[in-house]
This record gives sequence, structure tokens and C-alpha cells, in this order.
Amino acid sequence: MAARRLNDEMSGNLRAGLAEARSVREFFLKHRAQIDWRTIASFKSDIDRLVCCDLKRAGVLAGRIAQLSALVGDPLSEAFSMASHARVLDHRGRHSLANGLYERAASALRTARLSKEAAIIDKQQLHSLIQLGRYQDALRIARSARRVLARGEPVELGQLEANIGNIYYRLDRYNMALAHYDKARAILSSSGDPSMLALIDFSRSNVFAETDRPDEALALLNRAAGHFQQAGRLLQTWQARFRIAYLKFLRGNYNGALASYFEALDR
Repeated sequence: MAARRLNDEMSGNLRAGLAEARSVREFFLKHRAQIDWRTIASFKSDIDRLVCCDLKRAGVLAGRIAQLSALVGDPLSEAFSMASHARVLDHRGRHSLANGLYERAASALRTARLSKEAAIIDKQQLHSLIQLGRYQDALRIARSARRVLARGEPVELGQLEANIGNIYYRLDRYNMALAHYDKARAILSSSGDPSMLALIDFSRSNVFAETDRPDEALALLNRAAGHFQQAGRLLQTWQARFRIAYLKFLRGNYNGALASYFEALDR
């Protein structure tokens, strides 16, 4: 346990150092003995966090990771760098480019027999496949990823179930979507991350809105918006509030809808 804490502290210090370094090459030469593909993988975890709250910083960091992985010069470092770049492209709406990078990164990890890490990339790739309308490919990859992630950490499996719910939602199969969202919420209920549960509640609210259950949808959206705001995820906060305005409009509360729309647009 003590060794793991020491490794975590060292990784955290390196991650902070890369963000602040004047030169990536200078940073690499200074910390060369400590840097390998595992370091690049830990940097990618920062990308996974930043794409949800600060896409500009995520893009800058992905560029630095690419420079660093080129200096490390091994296929696994390149794979995690590609996955980092894919995450940024995916959240910028460049889904086709992101999808290609996800595929190459996951393939390299599988070749190196890092099946868990490859499955996590597969889980993230589902977003780009959904946006591209490739739902059957997404379901095939999800099934393969589940076989691996079911043996690992519950958080990864819970996120996968939520992504599968998104596939079925886009296919208008609302009962199946809700079943996977509920399964994801049950798995993640002990994760201690309210913002993760809020994302699932946001998705569940969409199902309720589509199946003429507006009161339940509004309750979930209000709860989700509160959790997003507490976590500092302001974009998601106002996406939820924008959706609340839309539901008010559908229910004939036009003054309330307009007030909420203008507030959301301003923010």
C-alpha cells in the first residue's frame, strides 16, 4: 500500500511537471529515468478528466503528451498518446478522426496483451461510433469490452453499461436503454462520484421525456444540474438547465422556459 501511494505521488508530480514545463524535451531529459509507457498512460487519465470540464487545456496537454511519447519512442507510449488525442477530437466533434485513433490505440494495446487497457479504449470509442451512427459496430465492441471489464473495476463496467444505454437510446429502444442506465447506476452507486451518477440521471431523464414522463425527467435533471454545479462541471450544469427549459416549453410553461433558455445561453 505504501509503495502504491509513493508511485501515485510520483505520477502526480510528473503530471503537474509536464503541464508546467517550458519545454517537453527539457522535461523528458530531467525525468528520463522515471518515464515509460505507464507514465503516458497516467497522463491520459488527466485527459479523460479534462475533456469534460476544460477542452482547451485537454488539447494543450494532448499535444504535450504526443511530444513526450515521441521522445519515449515505444509503441505503447504512442498508443496512449493516440487515445489521448482521440478523446480531445471526439469531444470537439471530429468523430471520424477520433474513431480511427481509438481503433489503432486499442489494437496496439491488445497486441501487447494489455486487454483491460484496450477494453477501456473500446468503451470510450463507443461515443464516436454512436455519433457516426454505427450502432451495430458499437454494440459488437461493447459486448467484447464487457467480457474484459466485468472482471475488473466496477467503475469501468458501470460506464460501459451507461454507454450501451446511449446506443439503445439512439436506436429508440427506450426500455433497453433505461435497463442499461439503471444497471450502470446500480454499479456506480458506491463509487462516491456524484457527477458520474448525474451523467446517468441526465441520460435517464431523456428516456423519461421521450416516454411521456416529464415529471420524473424534470426531477432527474434538477438533481443532475445540482451535482454538476457542485463538481464544477459548468458546461454539463447548463446543458441540464437548457434541457429543463425545453421540458418547461413542452409543458406549456412558456415564460419559465424563456427565462431558463436565456439564462442557460448567457452562461
